[in-house]
Amino acid sequence: MIFILRHYQEYNTREIAEYMNSTEGSVKKHLFRAVDTIKKRLRRLIMENDYGL
Repeated sequence: MIFILRHYQEYNTREIAEYMNSTEGSVKKHLFRAVDTIKKRLRRLIMENDYGL
């Protein structure tokens, strides 16, 4: 949800933190983890389909 709020709804980290009743640090941590997970999954998908890097 945090990823969607940031990248699709264009909320900033402060706005997300307020909306989620959380801290900005927590929001940043979750955003980093979400982006890292997406990168890893895309990388694996590319390698599985022999598109190479």
